[in-house]
Amino acid sequence: MTNLISPIMCSDYPLINDDKEYKPVEMNKNELVRDQLCAMLSQEESVYPCLSSVLLKANTVYGSEASKISALTETWRRKICEWSFDVVDHFGFEREVVSISFSYFDRFVALHPSILISQKQYQLVAVTSLYLATKLHGELDKSTRESLTEASQRNVQGKLRLSTFVEISRGLASSRSIEEMERAILHDLSWRLNPPTSASFLSRFHQLIPNISSNEVVITALFEMSAYLTELSICFSAISCNYSPSVIAYASLLEAMETIDIVNLPVKDRLHFVSQVAIFNRDLKPDATGVIKVREALYELSRETVDVEEITKTTLNQYPQECHIVSSPSNVTSTLHFSSLQEV
Repeated sequence: MTNLISPIMCSDYPLINDDKEYKPVEMNKNELVRDQLCAMLSQEESVYPCLSSVLLKANTVYGSEASKISALTETWRRKICEWSFDVVDHFGFEREVVSISFSYFDRFVALHPSILISQKQYQLVAVTSLYLATKLHGELDKSTRESLTEASQRNVQGKLRLSTFVEISRGLASSRSIEEMERAILHDLSWRLNPPTSASFLSRFHQLIPNISSNEVVITALFEMSAYLTELSICFSAISCNYSPSVIAYASLLEAMETIDIVNLPVKDRLHFVSQVAIFNRDLKPDATGVIKVREALYELSRETVDVEEITKTTLNQYPQECHIVSSPSNVTSTLHFSSLQEV
């Protein structure tokens, strides 16, 4: 039998001395974060581009009726988004699953704009997208993992089957229709099912902020507020379809920083963070047009959807008085019944 390994290849990879302990090279945490961000930004640009085409195609196809359709579908989108977060929270999954499901949803709708005028199809694509996202990325969140045994964790994950989605959709989607739509989504998206999300960018951006690792209050406040803003953006296509996840995450974190005073988060640390992000993408900077527009939109939306003054009082009572935080809501919506999907 012919030896498939050439002498040259063997010389390039000398035999390991069994007498010596093999020690893998450990990557510095910052290096790992940088590598991950570089890979995610490259993937975002080349494989998962901005979805402004969703709105553009709707305007092209429906002409003068586009604004009416847009207003109607925005109402549908927000209700389905709230329903999706409610489902994920109920079963104890990571909330990023909703971001992933809407990535599937938006990219599929971009290919089939007629879905925007069909309420039934709109619902079916949304339900199927969430089903597919939970099946592929449905990891239990930290609090759920800590409260359950391994056997219970498997049991909880096992509950989120196709029949479960049929049940919680209250008959709006059948098993057959979900399976058929799942095949259509997989085919039309060319099996590109691992998009970088604003939540995944946010977790890496957080690690680029220096000198706050010892201040748990600041970490919690920044994470909760910026996570709230990224989740809020999913509910509105004007943000999530027009701007990339990296821009949304960056703008959300900058907006969250405004809720913390310079004593707890000094200017030098903020500037260091900005300079670190600029290393990976020069378009990600505070004065970039996209970043400014997203920040403005998130600011207005957050004031419309939450009582900032009330949250401020509650938060300040929960945290030490020396840390002045404006607000840090952890959830994007209030608890909703699964039957609310029927109201879409």
